[in-house]
Amino acid sequence: MAASRASFVEHTLTPEHTRREIALLLVKHVIDTKLVEEETAKKRAANKVERAKLLEILAEKQAGELSDLSKKELQKRIAALDVGDE
Repeated sequence: MAASRASFVEHTLTPEHTRREIALLLVKHVIDTKLVEEETAKKRAANKVERAKLLEILAEKQAGELSDLSKKELQKRIAALDVGDE
């Protein structure tokens, strides 16, 4: 035997209900967008830091290669640069 229950919850959608539902969806979308933007900004910052470190290491290696050159090689390269300035 099925017992009938009285419902205290209104099932009819009013224009106000629809407006609030749309507003809630809009707020959720804005929050999701902000979270994605924040994550993207964090990744960009991390990439910038890593790029700076890599450039620093590359500069050190290039300086190390130059310091390994002989005195004659260094003089030769300096002379070549001086000729290019004239």
